Amino acid sequence: MFMKKKLLIGVFVFLVTAGAAFLFLHSSKEAAEEKDVVLAYVDEEPIYVNEWKLIYHRMRTIHRLEKTEEEIQQLALEEAVRIKVQQIEAKKHGIIKAFSYKNFKKQLEEENQRREKALKNGEKVYGPVSFDESAFYDYTLSNTVIKLKEALAGDTFVPAAGELKKLYESKKQRYKKSDTIKVSQIEISFINNQNDVDEKLKEDARNKINEVKKRLNQGESFAKLAKEYNESKQVEEFVMDESTARQDANVRAAIKEKAENLKPGTYSEIFEFNGAYNMIKTIEKKSAGYYTLDEVKVEIKARYIDEKYEAYMDEKVQAASVKIEKDVVAKLKE
Repeated sequence: MFMKKKLLIGVFVFLVTAGAAFLFLHSSKEAAEEKDVVLAYVDEEPIYVNEWKLIYHRMRTIHRLEKTEEEIQQLALEEAVRIKVQQIEAKKHGIIKAFSYKNFKKQLEEENQRREKALKNGEKVYGPVSFDESAFYDYTLSNTVIKLKEALAGDTFVPAAGELKKLYESKKQRYKKSDTIKVSQIEISFINNQNDVDEKLKEDARNKINEVKKRLNQGESFAKLAKEYNESKQVEEFVMDESTARQDANVRAAIKEKAENLKPGTYSEIFEFNGAYNMIKTIEKKSAGYYTLDEVKVEIKARYIDEKYEAYMDEKVQAASVKIEKDVVAKLKE
């Protein structure tokens, strides 16, 4: 994370001073669950111990295998500072009021009661039936960030002429349409009548597909061998293009991947797919081009806002004044 020296020094002092004090997560009686004990201030806005704990547990779940305990603690504090900066900005825009842990717990209880009541009344409930503290913290933060982005998009993040086009050009490969590819397939199944893999059938199928490959290498045509070895005794051909992209990704993912890497007129190696040994031949391939800026303008604008938002918050975090409550840390050692 992009943090200025003052915060990094503060974090360092905090960790050195606290040392094993972070064991309060498991042992401290002073930081009782319902108390709004302040761990630090960001531009006079408090970061509460219990608020930090929620962030710490999330960070530990993500990073416990590759980072030390001290590194996780620092990441949690840095993330807490960034979240607090976002809350401060949201408060300025009238999106939220000041955060307190007690109020957070009250909102959590009210939301879970609302969901329970809605379920009893047969109403739709989106998301979990009941939130725990960590999930509700992430849920409320996510909603806050969405509303803050919307507010900033209306005045601060207004793209200048040509900016969206510039971003579109820099990310254009993301907006490439699926090529139109005509494919022929040889498929030799090893699934029995009970819809199970049959090892005897699999061995026979392996021998047959190896024969196919040998005969192809000797110059026999793919179409002729498809008629001979396909169960239908037909040349199985199909087209994959933009209109079938979703189906191809879900149903023919392995075939699509192979076909995209083949030149027209060439065939694949043997591969297992859908309970069968397969080989495919790419008959024809045409580029479908790219979605135009107008077609993806909504997505491009959302990406533009996301990038501007992160840069904006980096600047706000860098400028923030962070004060660590060392007396609270000291008490946590007790």
